[in-house]
Amino acid sequence: MKGLIFVHGWATGSYVWSQQVREFSKRFTCLCTALPGHGEGIWGRPDFSPGISSILKSAADLDSKTDIIGIGWSLGGQMLLETAINRRHLFKGLVLVGTTSRFVSKDPGGPGQPPGVLRRMRRDIKRDMVSTLRRFYPLSFTEEELQMKVVRDFIDHYDTACKDLHKESILSTLDALTAIDLGDSPSEIDVPVLIIHGEEDAVVPSESGRSLAMDIPEATLELFEDTGHAPFITGSERFNTTVSRFVESL
Repeated sequence: MKGLIFVHGWATGSYVWSQQVREFSKRFTCLCTALPGHGEGIWGRPDFSPGISSILKSAADLDSKTDIIGIGWSLGGQMLLETAINRRHLFKGLVLVGTTSRFVSKDPGGPGQPPGVLRRMRRDIKRDMVSTLRRFYPLSFTEEELQMKVVRDFIDHYDTACKDLHKESILSTLDALTAIDLGDSPSEIDVPVLIIHGEEDAVVPSESGRSLAMDIPEATLELFEDTGHAPFITGSERFNTTVSRFVESL
């Protein structure tokens, strides 16, 4: 028996996995982890431990004989990495989408976002969270993807749903994204990992996905051409087929 734990990204929620849960629940047990401050609870500190606790709670809800595969997007992928590093035998495999071991670039021009970008976003969120997030969501997509109905539905959904997010939790998770640097730790992961990244990702550049794939011993990298930060939304058919093949191989 196989169980899939889906972990959403920053400032979103389990809604993002609608297409995957609809498909995979036909064959596997599917659970969506709601991160604190993103639908339940409050994210209290600028580190990953509250999110990891949510993942562990979902894992505990599955039968002890279930092979657990974690599927995480962006922030959710980082937390799965952190969980897998600290709980070596929890996962049978991981699927990391638009994920990086370090969100902020260390060096000018290096992989990741410049520190100033997140400082400005933090300032803007403190002033007006809803307006800032409404400007943020379209950045996950290319100009062509923004014309897709599924993307318009995503943006319409979060234009409304973002009002219910806990502001201090959103700020704390942003601080975590700024500070986290897993360094060489991903090399300790000893289970198969499928890394999926959009080649046109403007939030987490594809160079970060390539670098992560090189750091993890049993990693396979799948690049989606002409695709932004959310290939599971805009390329769901290919994404679902790719993930299904990976899960069945475990």
